[in-house]
Amino acid sequence: MAATAGSDSFFARVGEYFTLSDAKATQAKLGEPARKAMDQALSLGRQRADAAESLWSNGHTAEGLRLAVRALRDTLEAAPSYGSALAVARTTVKAPESKPAEESKQAAEDEAESNPVEESKEASAEVEAESKEASESKEASEDDAESNPVEESNPVEESKQVEQPSPAPADAWSASLAARRTRTAQIDRVRSALAAADKAELPTLDADVSAAHADLFQQVLDARHIVDAAFGMVALPPRDLGWTRFSRIATTSIIAVFVLGGLYFTLRTPEGVFADASDVWAQSPTFAPETVIDGNEDSYWLLPDGATGWVEARISPPASVARVRVLNTHNPPHNDRATNDYAIEVYSGGTLAETVEGHFDFSTHPEFVSHDVGVDSVDRIRFVVRGHHNVGGGLAELQWE
Repeated sequence: MAATAGSDSFFARVGEYFTLSDAKATQAKLGEPARKAMDQALSLGRQRADAAESLWSNGHTAEGLRLAVRALRDTLEAAPSYGSALAVARTTVKAPESKPAEESKQAAEDEAESNPVEESKEASAEVEAESKEASESKEASEDDAESNPVEESNPVEESKQVEQPSPAPADAWSASLAARRTRTAQIDRVRSALAAADKAELPTLDADVSAAHADLFQQVLDARHIVDAAFGMVALPPRDLGWTRFSRIATTSIIAVFVLGGLYFTLRTPEGVFADASDVWAQSPTFAPETVIDGNEDSYWLLPDGATGWVEARISPPASVARVRVLNTHNPPHNDRATNDYAIEVYSGGTLAETVEGHFDFSTHPEFVSHDVGVDSVDRIRFVVRGHHNVGGGLAELQWE
């Protein structure tokens, strides 16, 4: 568990989000008493944080700030339970090592290099002095050994205790957060929030709340979220942990199905025949472009008064077309609309492959007119109205074979 922050790969984090295998394994190591203690601390922290936000938003800012600070401290109470159950060692800050002997030795060597004439004299003096000190030290140690034989057995340990500086303990909760893979920057944010709360003089009255207090309120709540996120999953009851895992997988699966389904229907080319037109008289569904491909000779498409335009059929998948048949309209019972000059455009692969021009004589009993085209892989057939009888043009049927 004591992995450094950011040590896991992106895929490992994604896998953990859905499987929660690490949280489940950690719960087994924690034991139920420690898990319950953590759950209680986090629940109390959430409860007070919610109350703090409610008070703050309703204008009771002083009490909201105080409660937010308490919520952070309550949430941090989950750390000792985690650390004790998993024997998480506290991190320490090493004091700078002292090297007086090496520094004095280096200084003596530098001085000897600068004074080569006196080097031999000083060396001799130092040797004599060291010999004298050694003999005196030996006599003193023998006297101490005779007077205090119990202390004689640990001279090395005593020297180590004198030479090694005492390490400074870190925050009691930071090692537990680090063990939960919390980033160092986030741990520092929690530490800063606690320090700011300790340093600040929390107001008693709402009127005394300043902009700095508002910043502190948000800082404290953000820090609480960091701690809650670190311990939240491992503190959940096993049943809730299993339900969380199931709901995450199920929700993501449902979203994935909808996304993939949407992409499929968006990107796929639909099969069938579909009609479109440049315009429709009065935008009436009665005269919509679909009427030219419905197989009903009594229904028809009409253009607005005096307008030219087109109606077309899109074919999916593309098909080979030997001939095209068209049937004019006369807009019964008014008999005031029909096409006279027209063109038939046949497209293959999105490119115009064939154009046929024609003319209708006006008739109250029109008949089909057939045009040979002989084009393969036709994906669109367009009927273009270039002229009309009376008020406007139109078409009853557009067929092909």
